[in-house]
Amino acid sequence: MSNTEKNAALIAIANGVTPANVGKSKVRIGQNVVHVRFCSEDAAGSTKFKFNINPNTLSADYELWVCGSAKTYYLISVALMRTIYEDPNT
Repeated sequence: MSNTEKNAALIAIANGVTPANVGKSKVRIGQNVVHVRFCSEDAAGSTKFKFNINPNTLSADYELWVCGSAKTYYLISVALMRTIYEDPNT
């Protein structure tokens, strides 16, 4: 994992607030907890970036997926993540 890329993405979404670690892969930004995931490109795989959703994902307010570098990331609300997690077709 690239901590440099994760930190850069966190700074990009924080709007000047300093992120505070609250666990191995979680940070608090203001009143919200963000679960951060970094995925590098899998050159051998059929898809570029592979993320999964698990109960740890659902324990935050937001999920931040960093795709290879801080230039490409997705900030997703836990409400949307829960909908995906609970869908029987996913």
